[in-house]
Amino acid sequence: MEATRADRVEPIVCRSYTFARRYPLVIGKISGWAPLWGPATPTQYAIGVGGALLLLWTMRLWGHLPGPANLLVIVGVPFGLAWAVRAARFEHRAPARALLGLLTLLTTPPKGRVNGRAYFEPRPHPLRGSRIFVTELPPPGGRRRRRG
Repeated sequence: MEATRADRVEPIVCRSYTFARRYPLVIGKISGWAPLWGPATPTQYAIGVGGALLLLWTMRLWGHLPGPANLLVIVGVPFGLAWAVRAARFEHRAPARALLGLLTLLTTPPKGRVNGRAYFEPRPHPLRGSRIFVTELPPPGGRRRRRG
């Protein structure tokens, strides 16, 4: 039996390298703009700027160093902290996402939500009657057992 033409057709393997070509163009850029000091994560920028501002605000407490050593501390310490958090991960998440998750956990109601509102268990209603009567239910089938 002769093979038909459809049996002899081999599949065509296609590949797209668009992502691989674009990746070097976008790495280390923020909205298309590349900072002069190199690529860094948003966490590194926040730690660096926040650390420098904190050191500037508290300079009267620690700023008694001789010569330009104060400037060296204001520039070097935030840079070192930013370098130290370059690969920080908390539960396999970036620090900003982990902090957002912690904030969400702290602001969520303890019992959760029902239909978008915080759920609160209803208050217990204690029985305040003077007498409570308890009876024995008959067994299933309508017959009563004889006690012997």
